[in-house]
Amino acid sequence: MNEYSNTSLKVKVSLYGNAIIGSKNISFPKFRRELRAHQIPLPKNVVLWGTYRAVDRPMYILGYLIEDPSLTDYTRDTSIHGSTYYYKIYRNKETVFSDILVPLYTNTYLNILDIKFDETREGPEFLAYINKSIETVFSSLKTGDKFDELVFDDIYNTGLNIADSCFESNGECNYLLPVDTLSAIIRNQENSNIGLDQIFKTFTSFLGEPVAYTDSDQAKEEPVHRHKITIDSLVDTIRDEQVVMFNENHFAPQCRLLVNLMLDRLYEHGFRTLALEGLADDDDRVNSTGFPVMESGFYTRDPNMANLIRVAKMTGFRIIGYEDLKGSRNRQLAMAKNIIKKTRIKKGNDVKIAVLGGFGNIGEDIDDQDRGTMGFYFKERTKIDPLTINQTKFLPRTFDDDRIEIVESSDADDNFDIYIANFLNPRRIFLGADLAYTEVDIPFKGYENRKDLGFYVYKKEEYILDRGAIPISVSYMSNQIPLKLPDGEYTCILKNTSGEVIEKQDIVVNQ
Repeated sequence: MNEYSNTSLKVKVSLYGNAIIGSKNISFPKFRRELRAHQIPLPKNVVLWGTYRAVDRPMYILGYLIEDPSLTDYTRDTSIHGSTYYYKIYRNKETVFSDILVPLYTNTYLNILDIKFDETREGPEFLAYINKSIETVFSSLKTGDKFDELVFDDIYNTGLNIADSCFESNGECNYLLPVDTLSAIIRNQENSNIGLDQIFKTFTSFLGEPVAYTDSDQAKEEPVHRHKITIDSLVDTIRDEQVVMFNENHFAPQCRLLVNLMLDRLYEHGFRTLALEGLADDDDRVNSTGFPVMESGFYTRDPNMANLIRVAKMTGFRIIGYEDLKGSRNRQLAMAKNIIKKTRIKKGNDVKIAVLGGFGNIGEDIDDQDRGTMGFYFKERTKIDPLTINQTKFLPRTFDDDRIEIVESSDADDNFDIYIANFLNPRRIFLGADLAYTEVDIPFKGYENRKDLGFYVYKKEEYILDRGAIPISVSYMSNQIPLKLPDGEYTCILKNTSGEVIEKQDIVVNQ
């Protein structure tokens, strides 16, 4: 549904998830009429055509074969699979063209045009948005010998592109459309797709919905010895370490909430840097404003991750992202190097950092395929033995507002120092430890049972500064719990699946 694949041309690219291509979705005569209505001449040798669903202005995609094009005005780039493409962006009044040339064979290129009509946005931010869209889509490009390769990353990136394409509506976050779109695709597939399923679960978790685990990602249920501990006692275990690393299940936001709850006490014991695998190349902006926006990363779109960033900045932490954004051959090594370079940490110096990474990335040993993890390479290169805390192996199925447990089990290997069971409720809004929280009435009466409507809560000053700010909370209107907020001004918005604002109301909490 979202992939263009042409066997004879040996070209494959994962288009945005709301792209609908081919005659089954839009007839060629209708497509031709639409372009002619906007004075766009149709070239010869058309091999690809389509449009987009759930957009606020007409958008079309056109692909055709072209011989010996001039590459003078184009920028060259390479996909994560090593396939080359060239691109440029230009406009004619209110029509914006993303123009991509894909080399196929001697002197022949596939010219793909993404055409946006009635587009009034312009300026550096809009240009950056278009550039990012091109990079997102064509990072998946596979041509020639790469065409028949299939790896898990392809499947995962397919899901990621689908979700990414649906997430922005009218310059604001839209959490409902990615879930609905992915759900429909998954239902219509003959075979299961792990990549799509994981992205679907992740976006479902952003909305505070419980995730249905499969055998591959289900928490362990064998008999184990557990004992309840407090946040303070866990901090006492960490306090004298130079580096502490927590892992997370990407669709279990309570993993981020635990780190958030510890920040103020970690700061008291000298920790000054928070390193996040989920933060993209947005360190400077996040450290300046103190909150993430849509472009800050994928997992930073989770309100719990966004609140972690807010509290870290308010507490005094410097926040860094360490993901490998260059597509290195060894991602784990690149991430370790990024942490070391950005923090300038050395064994015994006064740098103390808290790290949050995905699943096994913080492990201190090689994995089951004899490859090093980020934690392994970090330890090898710095000679610092980090305290590693695993939250994913024994992830509970139920929530409890204030319970975490140390887990001892024969299934808990030496790859991590501490295993915990995190029962924290990820629906809790936590914006700081020294704040008083007041239960407030949820606005928009009469919509309580609507699962086609999303309830978004923003910090008012953030929403004014950037409408692409990540909300402090988002959920379906049909699944509300008591809304508890610290003193401050907030903007509450009711949006439908397409991202249209149904109602908006500012509230002031003043205990």
